[in-house]
Amino acid sequence: MKFNKQIAIAVMFVVLVAALALLGACSNRDENIEGKLQLTFQFNGGILDNGATNLQDSVNHACEKNSYVVDIATFPGFKFTRSGYVFEGWFRDKELTDAWDFSKDRITADTTLYAKWRPDIVYTYGVYLVVEGKENELLGRYTVEQGEKFVDKRNYGTNLRSKKRTFERFCSDPALTTPWDDNFVHPGGAVSTEIPVYVQSIDGVWQFVSDYEQLLAAIKTSDSIWLKDNIDCGGKDLYFDTFNAELKGDNHKIFNFNVESFAGTMQVAPQYSIFNQLNAKANIHDVTFEGAHFALADSAISYKLAIAGLAQRVANGAKITNVHVRGTFDSSQLKFVFTATATNVTSDDDIAQLFAQLSFEEYKDDEVTVQNFDSQITKQGN
Repeated sequence: MKFNKQIAIAVMFVVLVAALALLGACSNRDENIEGKLQLTFQFNGGILDNGATNLQDSVNHACEKNSYVVDIATFPGFKFTRSGYVFEGWFRDKELTDAWDFSKDRITADTTLYAKWRPDIVYTYGVYLVVEGKENELLGRYTVEQGEKFVDKRNYGTNLRSKKRTFERFCSDPALTTPWDDNFVHPGGAVSTEIPVYVQSIDGVWQFVSDYEQLLAAIKTSDSIWLKDNIDCGGKDLYFDTFNAELKGDNHKIFNFNVESFAGTMQVAPQYSIFNQLNAKANIHDVTFEGAHFALADSAISYKLAIAGLAQRVANGAKITNVHVRGTFDSSQLKFVFTATATNVTSDDDIAQLFAQLSFEEYKDDEVTVQNFDSQITKQGN
């Protein structure tokens, strides 16, 4: 143990000597001071741990004129600290306004450098998820400056997909009664201060939709869709393939759209409906599909039409509530060529009757919830 202690002391001595050498022709003030200048590091409350001992208040060195010096606060193996404060550099004046630049400044006269410290204060915004019945959950923190506004740069509050929730708004209170003021700035202060920002959200992963382009983007996801306005499709195509989520209409309309065949306009068995298939978790409610135009194909080879107002197929477990379909069709170009086993379609009236159905394929009434659904499709033109 004594041998190891001697080695440790020797190592610390070598480090200290190396540090003094790198001070740029500087040495301890008690050594050979003739013709040299005095450099004083005034700690201003700090403590310098040089690996051998803790130095307090200040340290002096004798330096050659016009020599560079090394910052003792950042020298390898040294630790310059002050409890509760952060070191900000060395300054020529007590007022701490004239910073010393170790890369440019040289010793030209007796010099005292004063340590500048600032309180170790941290200003933050904490983002908290509020869910009824659960403890508020910290999603993340932002460290900011005094006077800085809150910005959710890392989407702590707005991206809640992993929690199967959807962001609605930021609030300033945990009761979620007061919307966050975008003009609010961090007040700062004499102590570390966190300003909480509370996230209001809803259960499930939703796409909020207010126009046709947003609707198209939402259809491409597997998320639930929440209509925030009536959706004018501008006479463009509307295509729902397999749907296994919730479509919440909020009593809005999706209108003025074209329904093409799912199987292609010239296929042997064209299929016409707004949705191709509603799976078991599909839940469509409180929405009206209006101004739908079912563009029946110009075909002389079709032997079977798969026609339904809302969906080609509805899986057991699906729910359809307060859903209305209003539209038109034009079969003037369609040549009816059917076999004995084909769908019994011989007139425009038969087509309209099929369009009035929820689904082309049969389903078990006790396993599919259908309430207040109706479909009215009429012939367009003569």
